[in-house]
Amino acid sequence: MFIWLMLMVIGIHILISTAIDRNPLMNGPTASILIILYGRKFVRNMHYGLGLFLILLSFFPLIVVLLFGFPHI
Repeated sequence: MFIWLMLMVIGIHILISTAIDRNPLMNGPTASILIILYGRKFVRNMHYGLGLFLILLSFFPLIVVLLFGFPHI
């Protein structure tokens, strides 16, 4: 349960920091190389997509329970 909550918190953090342009991921060396190769707008969209993906991934256990029900022994 803790892992899924952390995924959601990290995803929300990435979304908010990308939206207000205070993204710590954009200051790293990997992002600098990606910005040179693909452009700043693409890298921002990629980080935004990463945040959305992590939030959706955090809902995965709920989706499994809704689709298949609780597992029975």
